[in-house]
Amino acid sequence: MGVTRHTKMAPAGIQREWQRKFIPASVMQEKDGSPTYLTVGISPAWQMDDDAKMTVCTDWGIPLDMMGGRDFWAYPIFNMSLNIFADIRFGITYLPMAKGITTGAAGTTIENTIAADGTGVIIPRRTEWLTIEGSRVTLREDHFQMDDFAGRIANMQLEIYRDGLSALDEHGGLLYLQGLAIQYEAFI
Repeated sequence: MGVTRHTKMAPAGIQREWQRKFIPASVMQEKDGSPTYLTVGISPAWQMDDDAKMTVCTDWGIPLDMMGGRDFWAYPIFNMSLNIFADIRFGITYLPMAKGITTGAAGTTIENTIAADGTGVIIPRRTEWLTIEGSRVTLREDHFQMDDFAGRIANMQLEIYRDGLSALDEHGGLLYLQGLAIQYEAFI
């Protein structure tokens, strides 16, 4: 499914740069599997066990400076209760929301295995990021002035989970999700 965003296309010759938006654990809610909301150090986090599939959810407003026609990436920022080398199965289900269009019941799910590196906070390698595809943007600046967002994606629902039941999740420790980072190409 192609996704139409409410952001502007960059005019020819405009500089591009990478932007990173962080969605903290404090704005996420429990969805499935009973993850536990707690504080790790001084940071809010969601605890996800190694023997269950645990899911939290949140919404993300599509940034106005996002480049059209580009993929973007999401990756969790977390730490583990055990600092060992082992794989963790992680996934996201995303569902675009648009003005004037009924939101569907099923989203698109993407998964990957993230290698815990035996250290504290884990920021996955680029090859482990989850790619969200289909980001074609068609809305122009004059649509903002006319409040014409019909059929344009303005928000995305996100479910973020650890699949501790997967054979690909080999880490025996608790996962403390501190947030989700989204990396996208922007124009300036």
